[in-house]
Amino acid sequence: MTNNHLFLCAATSLIILSCKPSSQVSSTKSLDNFAAGGNGAFTLNSCSGSHAVTVSDSKLQGSPSDQAAVRTALSAVPKELQSAFFNDLRGSIAIVRNLPEICLDSSVSSSQQASKDSLLACWKGTDSAINIYIKGEATEADTAKNIRHSVVRMMGYVLTDVMLKMKSTATGAEPAENTSLATLKKDVGDALQKDMDSSKNYRISKAIISDTAKYHDAAFAEGFDSWYCSTTTRTKMAKDFPRTHEIFD
Repeated sequence: MTNNHLFLCAATSLIILSCKPSSQVSSTKSLDNFAAGGNGAFTLNSCSGSHAVTVSDSKLQGSPSDQAAVRTALSAVPKELQSAFFNDLRGSIAIVRNLPEICLDSSVSSSQQASKDSLLACWKGTDSAINIYIKGEATEADTAKNIRHSVVRMMGYVLTDVMLKMKSTATGAEPAENTSLATLKKDVGDALQKDMDSSKNYRISKAIISDTAKYHDAAFAEGFDSWYCSTTTRTKMAKDFPRTHEIFD
């Protein structure tokens, strides 16, 4: 495993020594949605894998069907990252019908939000916990589609925005600058730009790329989703985003 891959496997004070994704099946992808620039067809991931899932029902807020869909999606995520989220960050995942009230900036219209993905899920942190919220629909089947699409992606953003920006100290975890990880995220962002430059199908708006730090974080998180979600997403990632795939491989 490469040094870069070790960074992908880091979570707070944990370094996962072996976290290659297991074989999975999915119909769609993540980087494709992110790199389509709002003009491409939006597709839903259907993530699952073979990693053990041991989270208690108390950490999953939703119907039994919702909880089952969350567990299926979580099986795509290495158990060490699951533990870091649910235990170290005291995380939870909630399925809610009023997602816009929780997630969207009330001063910005929903049509101006960053992406269609932002209408399906978000994460929010408090002083004591991290919570992932996923949009519930009128039917269990449609809710399950949102869940299977969003869980791995949101875990990628929590990894990027929280876990990889913390360090372990004698008194607990504290925010910390990590130049190696910052360099890695820049490398991912640069690789994604080169992949898009070589493609006729993918373009990210200048507005997104102009906020360099946010773009690098997003490119890393979306790459995490494509890498871990399924065999199909990784195959698509290798075909359409070869430079980005090489960093994660």
